[in-house]
Amino acid sequence: MGRCLLLMLTAIGSGALLNGCGASDSQSDHTVNASSVAVPLECHPPMIDAATTRYAGIPVEQLGGSYELTAVVAQGRERDSMAWGELHLQRRSRQPAEPGSPGAVLYGWSNIDLTTLASVTIVTPVSSTDPARPGVLVAHDSREPSVTLVFGASTASDNVAIHAGVVFHVLEATRQRLSGWWWVGGLKLPVTSGFFCAVRVG
Repeated sequence: MGRCLLLMLTAIGSGALLNGCGASDSQSDHTVNASSVAVPLECHPPMIDAATTRYAGIPVEQLGGSYELTAVVAQGRERDSMAWGELHLQRRSRQPAEPGSPGAVLYGWSNIDLTTLASVTIVTPVSSTDPARPGVLVAHDSREPSVTLVFGASTASDNVAIHAGVVFHVLEATRQRLSGWWWVGGLKLPVTSGFFCAVRVG
């Protein structure tokens, strides 16, 4: 997965289109029922520039919990439109073999409707709670450092189809709030991207 995410971040800078990586035909039946947060959160672009990839925040292990998530389109077909929903992050029972190596310390699921942001290919339902194929795959590399949430594109607990889903790149994180930039997986043209905020509720 680390190689695939590196390809995504590299392509963001170059504007290149990427094909799938590690895709699978099987589907998860572990899902949660969709519901929506009553009022979207007030959300502004992060203070850190969009070209920055380094993560600034609390240890990734402390990001587990429930959040109210708001995503806003900054570039694309429906600029200034938004989507919102619940985001749940949970610690895995099995950790990466080598401390500090790239791996999925957390996994998660959500009920956000990504299609309100852009035309997007979904490989795994974002509502999947199956840790073997979660709706939200959490990629962490302490050597960068970086934290990335990949919605709707997990093909395994540590693998992602980079031609699908939506990538949420976390730049700032406190015990109460996450923020960063998102873009559509695969970098379909025209590129649709924006910023997001997530406030802890549990």
